[in-house]
Amino acid sequence: MKAAVFLALLGLPATAQDIFARGEAVFKKSCAQGYCHGTGGTQGRAPKLIGRNFETDFVTQVVRDGVPNTGMPAFGKTLGSSELTAVIAYVLRVSGADVSKMPTASAAIAAGASVKPTSAEIRRGRALFFDALKAENRCGSCHALESQGIAIGPNLAAGGSAYTASALRAGKGKDSSVQTATAGADSFPALVVSQTKTYVKLYDLTVPPPVLRTFETGSVRLSSGNKWTHAGATRAYTDAELGAVAMYLGWLAH
Repeated sequence: MKAAVFLALLGLPATAQDIFARGEAVFKKSCAQGYCHGTGGTQGRAPKLIGRNFETDFVTQVVRDGVPNTGMPAFGKTLGSSELTAVIAYVLRVSGADVSKMPTASAAIAAGASVKPTSAEIRRGRALFFDALKAENRCGSCHALESQGIAIGPNLAAGGSAYTASALRAGKGKDSSVQTATAGADSFPALVVSQTKTYVKLYDLTVPPPVLRTFETGSVRLSSGNKWTHAGATRAYTDAELGAVAMYLGWLAH
């Protein structure tokens, strides 16, 4: 289905050119300063956007919710839904991604509220899972629960009462799934999502939150093993804090 049809379904301007122009205008006003992403997504003090091949859900999450304790604000609090969708579409196009997936952004923007825990211990565990003070190192950077977070790792609620602080620290064997990806002169820890004859889709674990990237088969080389560990990813948490998170996960499973 054509991008213009998707836009019409969203109640947005009827042509892709219209929505990209609107998104570019929002971007220039809010994101293109030299201390942010620079003109057209070229690198300022913030990371460059050009050529990153971002996924729609990732861009939506970051643009809507921001990145706590950084200069990236939560535009979901200041922009209307149409402006938010437009700037997400513009960022996707700048990054070289497939803009036909724009409706996913609209759906994510409208994601519903979560269930509220009922005990002090559960509330503490939930707060720690999504703790903004831990910035990108919080559990929610890689795991989604209750319509929050980013669904990179497994659904932790499925583990229920089996989780303990040590089990969460260890990551249930996920370390063995992390490989080393090499693309040109760039090597980084990667978690492969899918691989076909034409493309390889993987998460770049270089820095949190991980970035979903897509490469043409042959343009990236994968090798087993990497120094990345789940223990390192949870270093922002004490054992007592992970114990509280485990209680929250057990509550969700029941």
